[in-house]
Amino acid sequence: MSIRLDERRYVEELKRLVADFRMWKNPLVPLPDGFEDDLVWRSYRVFGQTSPADIIALAVRTHDEDLVAQGEGFISDSVSMKSSGGANCRAFITRKKCSTKNYTKNTFGNVCDYVMFYSKTGDYVWNRPYDPWDEDKMLREYPYVTEDGRRYKKVPIHAPGVRHGATGGKWKGMMPPEGKHWQYTPEKLTQLDEAGDIYWSPNGNPRRKVYCDAEKGVPIQDLWLNYRDSINQQMKTTGYPTEKNIDMLRMIVQASSESGDYVMDCFAGGDTTLGAAQELGRQWIGADNSPESLSAVIRRFRDGLQDYGDYVSKPFDQPELTLKTETDDTRFSLFSEHAKTDEALSIIKSVG
Repeated sequence: MSIRLDERRYVEELKRLVADFRMWKNPLVPLPDGFEDDLVWRSYRVFGQTSPADIIALAVRTHDEDLVAQGEGFISDSVSMKSSGGANCRAFITRKKCSTKNYTKNTFGNVCDYVMFYSKTGDYVWNRPYDPWDEDKMLREYPYVTEDGRRYKKVPIHAPGVRHGATGGKWKGMMPPEGKHWQYTPEKLTQLDEAGDIYWSPNGNPRRKVYCDAEKGVPIQDLWLNYRDSINQQMKTTGYPTEKNIDMLRMIVQASSESGDYVMDCFAGGDTTLGAAQELGRQWIGADNSPESLSAVIRRFRDGLQDYGDYVSKPFDQPELTLKTETDDTRFSLFSEHAKTDEALSIIKSVG
C-alpha cells in the first residue's frame, strides 16, 4: 500500500479535502482568493501517491463507513471538475506501469497508475505526440486507395442529435437521417464534394473520405500501454526504486515545452525527467529531499547508467554525494547543498 501518512491523519485530511471540493463546486459564499489553487495542490498531495484501491483498503482497515463513499465521490467529482474545465485539467491519463501480476490476493492486478495533465492557463505549449503506425493496422483502418496512391477510409457525414439550423436542413436535396444532423454546414459539404473528398455509394449515400497521414503516425490518446517502467534486466537505469520510463518522459517533455524552455521537477527521484529534458535541449531545475535522488543524478549525468539487472543481482556502490560546481565535459553545472543525513536536501540546477 502506498499511503505514507499516519492513517488517522490521512482519513481526516481526505474528509476535509472532499468537503472543500464540494464547497468549491457549490459555493454558498464567495471563496477566498487562491482557494482553487490550494485545492489542486492538496489533491495532488493526498492522491498523488495513492490509488482508489488504497482508499478502499484503508476504509476497511479503519472501519470508516463514509470513507469509501467519499473516495468514490471524490473520483466522480474529479471527472466533473475536468469536464467543466476546472483548474485547467486537460486530461486524466491511465498508464500501464508494469507487466501482468499473478496476485495471491482475491482481487484484480494493480498494473496502472494515473497522470493528470494540467495547464496554468488556456494558452499553453502543445506539440501533439504521435505513435508510429502499425502497418497491418493502417491497412485495416484505411482500406481504400485513391488513384494517386493515398490511403483513406469512409466515415459518415452525419452525427447524433437534431439541429434546427443549417446543419439540420437539406443538402443536395436530402435531409440528414432521422434523429441526426450534418456534421458540417451545407456550404462546407459542397466544398468537400467539389474537392473530391466525398464518396458517393452506388445508391447515392454520401461518405467523407478521411486520409491516412502515415508520416505523422497515430495521435497518442489518454490510455498509455507502451510506457511501462523497467521490464527486463537489460534496461539502463540509475537503480532508483521508482524510476519512470524514459520514453514516457521524453514524450511528455517534448509535447509540453519547446527547445530552450525550463523544465522543473520538484520531486526529482531517479531524475528521469531531467535526463529527458537534457536530451531534448531543455534547461532544467530539479529538487528532492533524499540522498538517494542525489546519488541517482550523479549516476545519470556523471557516471552513466547500468543494466537494471546489475542493481538486482549485486549491491551498487553509492557514489560520493558531492559534485564540482563546474564540469568541463557537460553542458550543465550541478549545485548541491547536502548533509549526509536522512533529512538531506539536494538541489540540482541546470544553467546550460
